[in-house]
Amino acid sequence: MSRMLLILFCFLVSQIGPATACEAEKAQTTARTILGLYDGGRENSPADTRLHRFIELPLNHLGYRVRYLDVSRDDLPQPVDPSIAGAVSWFDAPLPDSERFAAWAVAARSDCPDAISFIVLGETGLFADHKPRDAEADYLHRLGLGWTARSILLGDLTDVSHTGLPLRGFESDFVFRPGRYASLRALTATDAALSVIPAGKQAGDSIDLIVQHHPNAYVHQSATLDADSRAEGYFWIMDPFAILGAALARDKQTPIADVTTLNGRRIYFETVGPEGWLAPAPARTFDEEPRLGAENLAATLIMPFPDLPVTVSVVTGDLDETIGGKSAQIGRRMAVSILTLPQTAVATSGRSLVRHWAAISKPPQTAATPFVKDTVSLDQPNRLLAVLGRNLRQAFADPYAPDEPQLSDGLRQYGQDPFVTGAETADAIETVRTLVPNKHVRPLFLWSGDGRPAQDAQAAVRQAGAAAFGGGITKVGASLSMSALSSFFLSDGQQIQVYHALPGDLGNLGYPLKDVYALQGLGLMVLQTNQPMRLKPFQLAYSAGTANQFATRSIIERLKHLAVSTGTIPIFAARYVEIVEGFSSVEFNPEGALKWRVTGRGGLQTLRFDDAQALSVDLAESAGVLGARRINRSLYIALDPGTVEPVVALTPDASPSGMKVLAGRIGLLDSNLEILSATRTPCLSVLEVTGWGKGEISFYGDPGAGYLVNIVAGARQSAGLVLGHIKLVADASGYVAVTVPTRHGKVETVSLHQQCPG
Repeated sequence: MSRMLLILFCFLVSQIGPATACEAEKAQTTARTILGLYDGGRENSPADTRLHRFIELPLNHLGYRVRYLDVSRDDLPQPVDPSIAGAVSWFDAPLPDSERFAAWAVAARSDCPDAISFIVLGETGLFADHKPRDAEADYLHRLGLGWTARSILLGDLTDVSHTGLPLRGFESDFVFRPGRYASLRALTATDAALSVIPAGKQAGDSIDLIVQHHPNAYVHQSATLDADSRAEGYFWIMDPFAILGAALARDKQTPIADVTTLNGRRIYFETVGPEGWLAPAPARTFDEEPRLGAENLAATLIMPFPDLPVTVSVVTGDLDETIGGKSAQIGRRMAVSILTLPQTAVATSGRSLVRHWAAISKPPQTAATPFVKDTVSLDQPNRLLAVLGRNLRQAFADPYAPDEPQLSDGLRQYGQDPFVTGAETADAIETVRTLVPNKHVRPLFLWSGDGRPAQDAQAAVRQAGAAAFGGGITKVGASLSMSALSSFFLSDGQQIQVYHALPGDLGNLGYPLKDVYALQGLGLMVLQTNQPMRLKPFQLAYSAGTANQFATRSIIERLKHLAVSTGTIPIFAARYVEIVEGFSSVEFNPEGALKWRVTGRGGLQTLRFDDAQALSVDLAESAGVLGARRINRSLYIALDPGTVEPVVALTPDASPSGMKVLAGRIGLLDSNLEILSATRTPCLSVLEVTGWGKGEISFYGDPGAGYLVNIVAGARQSAGLVLGHIKLVADASGYVAVTVPTRHGKVETVSLHQQCPG
């Protein structure tokens, strides 16, 4: 029957006009994939691109995943898949075959012209010193731009004017820099958000640097990032969230997959890298036997904090005397001691501690790029120069190039044996599994060093059943910038590499720690990534050897107390990996006005609606929704983990709870416990929960209603010891809070019996 319906749908689409077919196509799913367009002749791989290092994080925050396309080598898709919401480019030079690119961009979804947004940062990819060809002119027109003349040299007397939307001055003010500029102008004056006027010219002769022509945008390189001499890194001039949001958000009431929040609380997780596991601490007295990093780690940073789960990575070479030396016996004993604690999860970073994965584990080599392509001829001198320039790119400095890793200790900690992918991945995972065979938490593989493994290493980890985690270039500098934050993950087209949420680069995590200030500044980064937008979960990442020094140890202790005091929900790192993987795969299928079916979400459990002060979730019309909470200007919705395809329905309502609750039932506000399952019937709700420390659950029900709360150890089917028996009464708004005693990661069953009339 479903096949017949599909055939009928296709027939009807073929019989109606393009605009109607376009609407029918868009109605099937919410497009949330962005094409990241880059020139592989100038940027080696997606991980090296400006798009990945600067723009992908704002796109992730807005709910989009990025699929990279090398416009110099890959086939340009035509037609473009309906799941594509837009395309973003950040070229630093004209494309050698700019006309081919422009023709594709113009033709992309030509029957549905507003279905794909084009956001152009930096160069347009076209040559500024010749009259645009037809396709190039059409592409500029699509962007709302006109090419009025050749490029022009602008001097110090150039006047800066600001019109339209306030899209500049986000972190750093715009300062005009004299130089040669392409003479691009907005076709519609109201689209221009930032303009410069040459000396002696009128406003009508302006050159526009930021143009917002819905659903497209253009930003000149000078209005993107500012390299600040006072600190390491860059600062946004434009507001990337506003630029991208204005171009991509056709309907603000669209679900956003969120990886920062679980059950209304900000996620907290902790990872310990293996660096310094066998490093001896400085002796305090002449005859004192020095303790190793692993011993200090257990005594000072893990055992005193039983309410904070932590994932601890070991290098299996540190446990083998033939590799790690005499101290390996103590290292192995401490690994077993630490990893058998209830609050720890097993992880490894391989056998020999690779410091530079990119240099050791390389992907298969592709055919070399010809020095000059056949398409270049002598009557195209500018294109010839472009090809020559990109083939000689290593001779030129790139001001936005990623920092080179500092690898003073070589490529690996233990380099006497050849590098073997299986030994560094699957074998190491099996070794740590056998250390604590009764652990039921999924093991983690924590990428070490530069965190840039090849595809074969990533595939080996996943085939071994571990969660792969690590990488990214997030750094804490002298002043925090949004440009310093890594994206959630990197997709290579075959699999995704889930990144560190907060600082995870080699310089900030190694041992001995090269930059204590960076670790100290993490607390500020944690706070600033929560207001006014929650951009990241709270990840505390450090190395085992950090415990050897009082200064770094005390910083970690303060950050742990910060995690507790700010009301987070602590989870293991492998759980976060599952959430990000769900972000990558989830789809939203509209089922009416303000109503969506959620599919393919995997471990993802939170949706977000921005600027939703006038909306609430309708629990009567929804299915598989636990509740909601308002944070900043957003509405966060908690999904029931037991519902494979939940349905989320919103309703116009500005109530503080963010929920329209059914009579006789409850809606979750927030909890620092993970909710594993939920069964709700009139006047009775049964939750299976797990967590750490003093459990807190708050919810909304009927105003003034009375509740009898029973808390029992174990899952519902095997309930055992009674942990609590409490009577509660909701306040005038329906708010109720209950405290649940936990047994460090074990399952408890909480039954809430409402005293309903009759």
